[in-house]
Amino acid sequence: ESGNAYGLQIAGSNYGIEIIFKNVNITYNNVTATGTYAMGVGLSMTDNVYLYRNILKIYGQTNETNPNSYDNVPATTAGVCSLLGNNTRISEEMTYNVINGPDVIFNGMNNSLIDKGEFISDNDNFIFEDVENSNITNTDTVTTSKASVDLINSKNNIVKYNVFMADELFGNDAVVCDDASVDNIIESNYIGTDVEITPDFLVKDMLGTITATAVCDDESEVTGTFIFSIDGQEVLMATGSSASYDYTPTELNPLDVTVEFIPTSSEYYSSSTQSIIDVVEYGAVITMDDITADAGETVTLTANVKDVLGNVISKGKITFKINGKTVKDSQGKVIYAKVVDGVAQVDYTVAEEFAGKDIIITAIYSGSAGLPKTEGSSTLYVNEDEPFIEFENEPITTSVGQKVTFTVKVTGDVSKVVFKINGKTIKDDNGKVIYVKVVDGMASIDYVIPENMKAKEYTLTAVTTGNDRLTDEQTLTITA
Repeated sequence: ESGNAYGLQIAGSNYGIEIIFKNVNITYNNVTATGTYAMGVGLSMTDNVYLYRNILKIYGQTNETNPNSYDNVPATTAGVCSLLGNNTRISEEMTYNVINGPDVIFNGMNNSLIDKGEFISDNDNFIFEDVENSNITNTDTVTTSKASVDLINSKNNIVKYNVFMADELFGNDAVVCDDASVDNIIESNYIGTDVEITPDFLVKDMLGTITATAVCDDESEVTGTFIFSIDGQEVLMATGSSASYDYTPTELNPLDVTVEFIPTSSEYYSSSTQSIIDVVEYGAVITMDDITADAGETVTLTANVKDVLGNVISKGKITFKINGKTVKDSQGKVIYAKVVDGVAQVDYTVAEEFAGKDIIITAIYSGSAGLPKTEGSSTLYVNEDEPFIEFENEPITTSVGQKVTFTVKVTGDVSKVVFKINGKTIKDDNGKVIYVKVVDGMASIDYVIPENMKAKEYTLTAVTTGNDRLTDEQTLTITA
């Protein structure tokens, strides 16, 4: 009647582990259970069970109990469900995370214990029903339900030294009891705190301020004692709801900053936070927004220039590069944009050849007194050209024997064009269709008007080859 489950990776549907033995150790397991009624560990009429250092991830689809279940352990969603047993000890568990059910259900239990561990649920964390002489101590719980602990017809239990955070209730208030639950000791359950440390970085050889602020689960302001340590050495002890320490780093090594917070009120729980604060050189930071444009469109390239502390810079110059090529004016001279109030701008006309491409824009800051050269980049997203074809030449009036030129402008993925007169494709002297290549978006052909063409108006048509068949028409007039 004894058994052990040690160091297992368990993934199951509905049940992870179901046990009806006695004298069981369940330690160092990683259990994942999914299903309509998902459960990590189910215990029925089981005495002397020890759960230690387990991880439970339970994903149930409902928080109801299946009324048609005849299992020893009812079909319901929970991390651990233990029924009609004695001396079940859940101790120093790693993490329970339960969706659509409580972390632990004790029903008809005696002399049992939940001690230490992190418990997360969208239901009550712990439900005790018909439970006596059992303890919940030293746990850290979070739930979006109304209460962390629900005592139903349960007596002589101890709930102490926990950190409880429910939807709107905290500490002792997060434990709810029905009228039949009497002689329970519910005290010294805390409201959780955390410490926020700023900034993310300091500047080498420049005085900076490290600030710690106490944040409470109940969003109230709390005061207490802050103890600052940098790289393992205590540097400051201060009181209040926040505290600051001025510090000048002399090396570029990151700072290991730890702040311990000890609340003045016994309602709140102490906390400690570690933060790695980078140390950087003083300099300029270039930021640029991405741009979306059409080929041929004129856009404004904008570089925002600030120092590492966020202060606007108003000195120095910026040059821009497009895919590595410096932007120049119509005379071929490099354009230098002055930095004014933290901004440098240059107008740029997007080249037709960039249609449908992503182009890298680079802004290069020349540097100035106390500010070394630096650069930033963004992306110019150039839209695909809408495919089209149109005649560039005006409608032609000519006579037989004359040479004329037909020219069309083409965009899109088109490589060749054919021309037709009244639906008949123009051919060469050997009777082969003339395919006119598209070069730099243009297609052009010289054509001599045949002697046999009559004096009248004809329809001249330009047609692209390929999958996207595009056409344009104009009138060709032949005179006598």
